[in-house]
Amino acid sequence: MPVPHISRAPDAADYKSEGARPFFAYADSGLAASTDGRFGATFVRTVRAVRPGDGTGWHFHEAELQLIYIIHGSAVLDYEGIGRQTLKAGDLVFQPKGVRHDVVEVSADYQHLEIDMPAAFGTHPVDAPPTGLVAATPQNGESGK
Repeated sequence: MPVPHISRAPDAADYKSEGARPFFAYADSGLAASTDGRFGATFVRTVRAVRPGDGTGWHFHEAELQLIYIIHGSAVLDYEGIGRQTLKAGDLVFQPKGVRHDVVEVSADYQHLEIDMPAAFGTHPVDAPPTGLVAATPQNGESGK
């Protein structure tokens, strides 16, 4: 019989520095273990603010599904096709597989919940897209409202 998986909000001690980015700490929700890796959910928070020039650089992910819900703070990302976006608490981001993006700036109090399918996926650095592909569009991409 299937049983639900409940993830509690992590305590400070639950966050680990081992992860993809040196400026983030990560807390595993346990969802990957409960779903045999089909899905993953990770709580992420900053360990230090990220300033322009100190971010991720352009990259993309191989995840079939990646949802990012901003819990606290703010972040600035450049996305191929929609340009620079400022994300803040309450925003939800769907990042399609393969979309090139660059995390430019992150506040010191930033936190998000990331849901991925599958739980494990590749991340690959890439060159910045041509300038025209990062064209300015409405801030925070009014699509979906």
